[in-house]
Amino acid sequence: MGSRDKSTAHEAINIITVLQKADSRYPGIESLYASLSESSHPNYEGVSIGYSDIDRENFVTIFSNKWMNMYGKDHIDLIVLCLEIFTSEYNDEWTQSFELLEQWLVKNDEFLETTKRS
Repeated sequence: MGSRDKSTAHEAINIITVLQKADSRYPGIESLYASLSESSHPNYEGVSIGYSDIDRENFVTIFSNKWMNMYGKDHIDLIVLCLEIFTSEYNDEWTQSFELLEQWLVKNDEFLETTKRS
């Protein structure tokens, strides 16, 4: 949601900014994202490394899929960790926050009714 060119009422939020803030609550989540990100959408060099061995002296490139060896062994553990964080946030944190919101709404209902636009 949002834009960088002011074409919407909301300013765009960069995912890295969100992850930096989340890293204070869940240490390591920023580096977890970096690791998963590198293999899910690598840059040119990452693709070259993941799919080829280049012998620059002899001008030879041998193509092979090295992705599983480079990243596969870590992905399952990283994805499990992501799911554990999501589950905790969804089942515990979100429900507690939502209950606090409901309490706040009840407490402030009269004020909110008097200040709402017609």
